[in-house]
Amino acid sequence: MQPLLSRNVVDESPAGSPAKKDRSPLPPTARSGLNAKPLAVSIKQFCELSALGRTTTFKLINEGRLEVRHVCGRTLILMRSIEALLEMDRRGQCPTD
Repeated sequence: MQPLLSRNVVDESPAGSPAKKDRSPLPPTARSGLNAKPLAVSIKQFCELSALGRTTTFKLINEGRLEVRHVCGRTLILMRSIEALLEMDRRGQCPTD
């Protein structure tokens, strides 16, 4: 899966030379080019990747359209539910109706 949104920020390293700091919302395994995709993403990552806001995201979760797991205090959205949501939208059904 190719990252839909990737930002690189130049950060000053201690040696004084600029060093790039990767600010992609996806974990390193998903960006490595090995065609690995994450099993789940955080709420923040989902919002950045989907361009949906937090209110819409929580509405979809509360309606059961996005499946989540709570792990060590973090809420993770399962990738399979994101794919199912996109398939539903592809058939012409608005996911927030």
